[in-house]
Amino acid sequence: GGVPEDIARKLVRLAAWAAGDEEYRDRGRDVGATAKALASGKTVTSGATLANLVGHEVVSRLGAWLHFSAPRAETKGATATPIIARLSDVEPEQVRWLDTGRIPLGKVTVIDGDPGLGKSTAVLDYAARVSTGAAMPDGSRGDLEGSQGVVILSAEDGLADTIRPRLDAAGADCSRIVALTAMRTATGDDRLVTLDDVAAIEAAIRQVGARLVIVDPLMAYLPGAKNAHRDQDVRIVLSALAKLAERTGCAIVVVRHLNK
Repeated sequence: GGVPEDIARKLVRLAAWAAGDEEYRDRGRDVGATAKALASGKTVTSGATLANLVGHEVVSRLGAWLHFSAPRAETKGATATPIIARLSDVEPEQVRWLDTGRIPLGKVTVIDGDPGLGKSTAVLDYAARVSTGAAMPDGSRGDLEGSQGVVILSAEDGLADTIRPRLDAAGADCSRIVALTAMRTATGDDRLVTLDDVAAIEAAIRQVGARLVIVDPLMAYLPGAKNAHRDQDVRIVLSALAKLAERTGCAIVVVRHLNK
């Protein structure tokens, strides 16, 4: 029973396309094999990847439509395999810096402060310096070489009346700076970007060769299912950002208001 395989392929591709997955054409390639694997209780890594892109609820509904059985959850007390790294096998690496001693490359940096102290203006100043290859505020140049791209996620300031004028005033090369403003769904509607949209953020990074990503402020981009007051929820979101930073070599700067 279930949906015919050609329809299943189209459904999976459409879900991935709606999530902004650049490899959406490949997502439906192994639908038949995936269905058999899930039906027999085997783990399917591509299922998890699609879930990360479009959300577990969407994947669960697709699975129900396609008559896929749900992946088995790990039962309480089940034995998990530890992953252990012997430190003698770890090659030491030097930290590389966007702004030496302040903002490392390949890491997440959180800038905390009360509203009105100029945090947003400060991070846009960094964006301008990165886009032109200019020195950092103290005259140092960190480990960047020449002009680099910047990705901005800003929920509080308008692009035309605030962000662009501030960048112009700071001498930015705006051709190297992009803003990720929304996600367009398959129906043509736009929805808010969240930090679950890792694939979309990474696509923007690749598009301009970004070495700096600005998220301003953090709370505006938390996924709806995440509780800003639960430490574990925030850690999960920041962990995904940390992996993105490590994978791309970007400095990801997150702005957080202390009283919001």
